[in-house]
Amino acid sequence: MKNEVQYPLELDVLDFCSAELKTKIQACRQLIGAENAGCNSLSTHVESSSSDMYKGK
Repeated sequence: MKNEVQYPLELDVLDFCSAELKTKIQACRQLIGAENAGCNSLSTHVESSSSDMYKGK
């Protein structure tokens, strides 16, 4: 009998990055977190970004 294996949908590789790259990634994550403070999900953010793109923003 085989057991079903489930994998997470996200893979965080920050621990494997250099110190310089970690600093850049963490800064971007903070900016994204601030932008998404009002959003409930990534799809909401993506949809709003896509609609902004067509408005010429």
